[in-house]
Amino acid sequence: RSLKSRYESFYDTEIPVISFVEDMALSGGYFLACAGDKIVCSRSSLVGSIGVIYSGFGFEEGMEKLGIKRRVHTAGKNKSQLDMFSPEDEGDVKRVKAILGDIHEHFIDVVKTRRGSKLNASDEDLFNGEFWAGDRAIELGLADEIGDIYSYCDARFKFRGEPCPLVPYRPRAAMFLS
Repeated sequence: RSLKSRYESFYDTEIPVISFVEDMALSGGYFLACAGDKIVCSRSSLVGSIGVIYSGFGFEEGMEKLGIKRRVHTAGKNKSQLDMFSPEDEGDVKRVKAILGDIHEHFIDVVKTRRGSKLNASDEDLFNGEFWAGDRAIELGLADEIGDIYSYCDARFKFRGEPCPLVPYRPRAAMFLS
């Protein structure tokens, strides 16, 4: 299944999903953490970075200085958009910025839908790509509580006085990659 279908399937269950942030849930990591009904992080976790970025390099002048000639063959007139070895094209930049804007709007919609009334700051403050440590993320409504998976599970799900047995989930490797 695609990542999108896995993410959206979390919504179709009555079993609560808890997202745990150990070190960081930034950008795409935070997007995935929003699949949870609750987000638990440590005080030193980095949370947020609700934005979208595309970056690259421009090597065309360096290649020229070195006397390197590039040969590119494509099928599809836009296949070499934003090629780092070619001069930047204004039309390509405009198109990519529009796509980044669309993705950012989708990201914002997911955060607003999943976090809802928990959010405690303006859109301008929350959705500008900035990130915060755990306590501040909770104040802003981007996370729910300080903790870690072990203490959280032990406090809520002790089994016959024993620590909660955690079984890590790992997707099966593809047949040809194992």
